[in-house]
Amino acid sequence: MKKIVGTLNRVLEIDLSKRNSSTVLISEQLRQNYLGGKGLGLKLLYDRLKPGTDPLGEDNVIVFMTGVLAGTSAPCSGRFHTVFKSPLTGIVGSSSCGGSFGRELKSNGWDGLILKGKSLTPVFLHISQDGIHFMDATPLWGKDILETQVVIGQKKQGSLVIGPAGENCVSFSNVASGDRYLGRGGLGAVMGSKKLKAVVAVRGQHKVVPFYKEKFTALKTRANKYINRNRILLLNRQFGTASNAAPIIRNNMLPVNNFTYGNHPKANQITGEAISANHDTKYHTCKPCSIFCGHKGVFNQKSTHVPEYETLALLGPVWGFSIPMISLCLMISVTRKEWIPSLLAEPWHG
Repeated sequence: MKKIVGTLNRVLEIDLSKRNSSTVLISEQLRQNYLGGKGLGLKLLYDRLKPGTDPLGEDNVIVFMTGVLAGTSAPCSGRFHTVFKSPLTGIVGSSSCGGSFGRELKSNGWDGLILKGKSLTPVFLHISQDGIHFMDATPLWGKDILETQVVIGQKKQGSLVIGPAGENCVSFSNVASGDRYLGRGGLGAVMGSKKLKAVVAVRGQHKVVPFYKEKFTALKTRANKYINRNRILLLNRQFGTASNAAPIIRNNMLPVNNFTYGNHPKANQITGEAISANHDTKYHTCKPCSIFCGHKGVFNQKSTHVPEYETLALLGPVWGFSIPMISLCLMISVTRKEWIPSLLAEPWHG
């Protein structure tokens, strides 16, 4: 096992057109100026993106970056960030994600990943201690995210996967990292435009260790104490981000009928408290995390992820459905095929 003290200041750059890779070295000054994953990612994007670039064209660039603490046991340090030119807005797209991809990428000795160019045929990337491999993704093209994840495998590896929406360049399509999502700006469409079906990072041999171990441990303990006494974070731990629903409802801020109204008599159906009582929820979270906002519950005798607050709001009241919104969202999550008849339910009337 090789030890990484903080960061290696090495970023992997892959050209999908030429099917080759190179190493971008991050200077000490650059690291000092752009400490976080998002900040450094934006700098790397800025240096490479030409003015007027078509978001779905070959010249668009995707930058995935881990943070300085990624790979350590620091609270919530498992997240990674991506920046790109968004096909949805035409400006910089930015999305943060949990899951294991960032940790696994760093375990292979990379602080980040830059993707440029466009493959002529469907491809998925395989990153491991043995190198970078360009794999034929033609058999995977057309499969949805869950089917693709089964084929490429999920154990001891992080992955980024698109489905048919990304392949067809739907401007708001997502990218899955395990059961977490890069859900902002249409990154799925950008990957699809590059014929990139998936990126897999297999667990490597690098272990991240703090430079000042005792100071790191003391600060981690202090941070966890702050988390454990924060009322909002404790509600997230108990009910997931669905805990946000109750205060939003109390303040008449629930988006009902496309934001026409701020509340409804049936709104309490989507609160974290109601979901927990009706669906036997328990936390299911990313590593390492001290908040535990991710939750699973039981619906129709199947265990599935409890939707986040935004999913509950934007797949329920904002569309104007009167059925219990949690049921709708869970049906989408469990089967993806049983939910369409539910759209025929009578609409909400504010």
